[in-house]
Amino acid sequence: MTKAELREKLLGGAVMDDLFVFRNGQDCEIFKATRFERSDDIIYIPDLALNLIPVTEPANGPEDVEEAARQAAEDVVAQREEALAQQLEEQRRKRARLVDPLQYEMSIQAEDLAGYVPAFGWEAGPPSAAQTAALEKQGICPDAVESAGKASLLLDRLSKRRDEGLTTPKQIRCLEKYGFQHVGTWSFNAAKHMIDRIAACGWRGTPKGVDPKTYMPSAETTPISDFGW
Repeated sequence: MTKAELREKLLGGAVMDDLFVFRNGQDCEIFKATRFERSDDIIYIPDLALNLIPVTEPANGPEDVEEAARQAAEDVVAQREEALAQQLEEQRRKRARLVDPLQYEMSIQAEDLAGYVPAFGWEAGPPSAAQTAALEKQGICPDAVESAGKASLLLDRLSKRRDEGLTTPKQIRCLEKYGFQHVGTWSFNAAKHMIDRIAACGWRGTPKGVDPKTYMPSAETTPISDFGW
């Protein structure tokens, strides 16, 4: 509900208690929206008793209506900043779970990706929204992918590696965090097997007897059955 809509309803005899769900704040009653979004909707009304806002009866006149509307606007900027901070923190945690493209390129030893230079006009433009979403879905952080051409090449390589049964970005990030080298050259199954062994150890480190700096998985013939990683 916007301030203009609130004014209209109060002038029409509506009661605040019927318009908002108030709850206990710190030694006071307040209204606070469950979600904060960029809009003109009222998201916060401060201490009702302190600000003499009538709640259970109609406003006495235009002055009361204006006071209620004014108080409804109080701290909106601060609340939206809080909401934005929450969204940014959520995005930061999400990005932390993604693989940096440079780490991925080095791990799979892709010289064409590392040295990529756009050849056509469209390739030099920024990645599209669809490309960004596809990269995120496959575990690559799109923020460091500077062009649509590079994004296209990365997506093609991801698809090809999947078809060939090689490691995914998430597997690479997980295992290289434990010190394994060039995980991008491993098979999907080999990486999954090692991750399962690490998980069985409670994620506290590599399995006993495994030196991640020198370890190389043996050839495997088991079929690929799970791309959860």
